[in-house]
Amino acid sequence: MKRKNNKSKYLKLQKEFDFFEYQSYKINVENSSINLEFNFNLSNKYFFNPKIRISLPEKPDQLKISSGDLNILAFNIGMVELVSYWKAACPKKIIIKPHTLNDQQIKWWRKLYYNGLGEFFYLNSIDVNENDFLEIKCFGNELESLDMELDFTKVIVPVGGGKDSIVSLEVLKSAGIDIYPMMLNPN
Repeated sequence: MKRKNNKSKYLKLQKEFDFFEYQSYKINVENSSINLEFNFNLSNKYFFNPKIRISLPEKPDQLKISSGDLNILAFNIGMVELVSYWKAACPKKIIIKPHTLNDQQIKWWRKLYYNGLGEFFYLNSIDVNENDFLEIKCFGNELESLDMELDFTKVIVPVGGGKDSIVSLEVLKSAGIDIYPMMLNPN
């Protein structure tokens, strides 16, 4: 893709749209799927309502995951999903309403967003640093810790179609790890 000089557009959008809000999420477990719905708000001007369906390999009543752990996972999928909609206007402030994040978690998410948006910033000639490009404010209830045993021989790899995904898949494959590719909003 060709680089564009969109720095002034980026700054103009930040003035026009002062916040992006993760309002809520819903979980609906059906016969063979988990259905997630997220509610996002861009400065009370635009509202986004993405839905994700996760097909299950077995019946939901046989799932070995508690409703609390499912809640934590759904919330975090929403945290990943929000960045796609945040890019519409790149507001300086992200408001998280469903749950509160501690300082360490906020720092982790900001770093993930910053590094995940590297190509976006590069292609649009946007020069920002990790600490200043956005702030995250939280107003919800605290989440409990995930109470499940993780199997590190199996890995979910987000696939966006770029080189990073291919390299990650190949490195993990050569290490003999079971890989489960995952795409949000596949085109």
